[in-house]
Amino acid sequence: PITDSVGAVVAILLGQPRGLQCGEAVEDATATIKNAAAQPCVSQLAGKHRHCPFPAAAIGISYGGGQKVSHLRHVRRPCDMPLNITSYPYQSGGFAMYSPQMYNCYNQTMEALLASHSDLCRNFKNSPWVVMTLNVGPQAVCFPHLNSRNLPWRWCSVTTFGEFNPNFSGHLVFWDLWLIIQFPPSTTILIQSALMRHSNTLVRDGEARYSITQYSAGRLFCWVENRLVSDKKCNAEAKQNPALKAKHDTACATCWQRALNMLSHQKEFWLQA
Repeated sequence: PITDSVGAVVAILLGQPRGLQCGEAVEDATATIKNAAAQPCVSQLAGKHRHCPFPAAAIGISYGGGQKVSHLRHVRRPCDMPLNITSYPYQSGGFAMYSPQMYNCYNQTMEALLASHSDLCRNFKNSPWVVMTLNVGPQAVCFPHLNSRNLPWRWCSVTTFGEFNPNFSGHLVFWDLWLIIQFPPSTTILIQSALMRHSNTLVRDGEARYSITQYSAGRLFCWVENRLVSDKKCNAEAKQNPALKAKHDTACATCWQRALNMLSHQKEFWLQA
């Protein structure tokens, strides 16, 4: 775990899954991503964005535009995407181990969301995240950035693939922490991407790097906490209902403290003699 000055866990270096023939698994995953990136169904979803100079395709539940229910939608996986590694319960298992309270909050929120909207579904069975971004590269590295649409205190999962030498290329840089971390193919890192400014170092000529990011947009948590309405509608209803307004104001005032209470601390993982 990476911790802050008081021992709160702010990132997890999960590493590679055990029990897999790692070299073969990386080769298979990289080949699958290459093939998927070349398919028209992926290139139609992919588009350049402000975090990086390469195409990226987002698949899953989104909530944007005018923040109305009509904008709550699911961009489905239209073809054989590279799920042979990400479908393992490795990322979600690491999340549950190192941040159980936050993991439960994710799951409860997503279960409430999916129960109320039968047309929505998870990308992966039992996954706490509802969006996957496929960064197809072929040299996928990001500029220094924050993922401002994610809920600040909650984690996203980043898994990297490709054919590059991690001793020289593709490092993960945490600018505010003054940390540079090796990020080899097939490894996963869990980070608070809305709070921790991060980027990647370049890969060398002739190398290839891809990544898959899993996350849930912060607005989805607001939607569920607002009893399945937008902030605008929730505030309008609160003005007409003093009891509802008091409850809403209390929830807003205690939001950050509730978030801090969900963080795990390093001492929780120490082995007791």
